[in-house]
Amino acid sequence: MEMKKLLTGFIAGASILIAGCSSNPDAESNETIVVQESVAPTIQTNLEITEEWNGNSVTLSLFDSERNNCAIDVRTVGSECYGFYIGWSANFNDADRVVDYSIVETTTISELQVGDSGNFQLMYQNPEDQNSPISVVKEFPFTYNG
Repeated sequence: MEMKKLLTGFIAGASILIAGCSSNPDAESNETIVVQESVAPTIQTNLEITEEWNGNSVTLSLFDSERNNCAIDVRTVGSECYGFYIGWSANFNDADRVVDYSIVETTTISELQVGDSGNFQLMYQNPEDQNSPISVVKEFPFTYNG
């Protein structure tokens, strides 16, 4: 399934929690930041999203509570990862950057430009019903400062 950038305000009435974690990557560093915020009360999860910044690109990965990469186990019914994926809203168009959507649980955004900002999002949709609502479970801001 090809992922599209989620539009701000896409989920009307959804409980969106904004965590106080923002990224301020150094273009010369390669750091990993683990983000785990409170979740909306209707969707309980202990999933974590990591950000790995390398110059002007960021790789986002989804991990379960035992630190297993969801890209490996996501399609297993009953898995902690089942139905969750990574999304974002940003002040740039995906077509203006290099975005690797090959694995929805690990996404890389490259060729970021100074001033690019937005929110990385942990998303959920019932995988057994593609018409079910999409929920933003966790959201956290990012800014690329070069």
